[in-house]
Amino acid sequence: GLQGSWNSWSPRFGIKMPPGLGAVLVFTLACGPIMYSFLLRPKAIPRSYYNWILAAGKIYDETMQINRDLVWTGKFNIETFERLTKKKGHTPRNQAILDQILARAKEGDFSGLTNGTCEIIHPWLDSCTYVEVERFVSVFTWMFPVYGALHVIPMILFKRGQFMKEPLIMLLRSLKGTVRSSTFLSVFVFIYQSLLCLKNQVHAAEWSKSNLPPKVRQALVGRASFWALAFSVGLSLFVEEPRRRAELAMYVLPRGLESAWSIMRGKGYVPFIPFGDAVLSASAMGMVMATYQNDPEHLSGLVRRVLYQFIGPN
Repeated sequence: GLQGSWNSWSPRFGIKMPPGLGAVLVFTLACGPIMYSFLLRPKAIPRSYYNWILAAGKIYDETMQINRDLVWTGKFNIETFERLTKKKGHTPRNQAILDQILARAKEGDFSGLTNGTCEIIHPWLDSCTYVEVERFVSVFTWMFPVYGALHVIPMILFKRGQFMKEPLIMLLRSLKGTVRSSTFLSVFVFIYQSLLCLKNQVHAAEWSKSNLPPKVRQALVGRASFWALAFSVGLSLFVEEPRRRAELAMYVLPRGLESAWSIMRGKGYVPFIPFGDAVLSASAMGMVMATYQNDPEHLSGLVRRVLYQFIGPN
């Protein structure tokens, strides 16, 4: 609905965006509240969505809980940390550091901990550089069959004639799209992981303690730094095929608006609206159907085809 309304109304007001940039901007703005909620306010997004991001990023839930506790309270739950230390596959170095942190915490000493350190975030690898590559590869291989199905099935359903005439060419196009889409999500995780480790390493470095102003060092681990991380991952959309960027941006936007609304509700910035979900659904369908009736070319091809199957020509 938002995509169709924007495509329909923006030319009437003379609003022009460089090709592909508008979708990336929307995607980035939507990712901000989603990822911030995932990092620090998990109740602002559905639990299923939170679990999917955990799986996509190959992240321990205990790591997220420890990080949130440290950011909000400066302490963490001992039992949660013990579960993390008992997981298999930790390197000897990281295991020793985790054991030291746990021993100090049991004595009530949480000094020097402001958020999840690199040892807490990726205890199975010592090197931050290696873990970024490892995350990229693991996410790519995990998403490849998923995106493969998303590229192949619509081709068979909606382009059957062309597929029967040129099967090899169509399959190669699907393979290219699958690789590109899998790379997009891998870069998404890579950006987040790289910047998270970078800010932790800079904050912990000895040179930063003597050369950076205290406010700058604090900003590296403050809540605002997680907003910066959350928005930065939106740049990964530049990897995706231009014609798919708008669809992905519109897919993420409702989640972003929902999480942003939940965050503002939690802070008391916006009021409670009775039957808000029904009002939102009615508004969205109104935008979709108005665009389908008057300017169907401004809807995505997939939405047009689905509406045509159920409703017929406008």
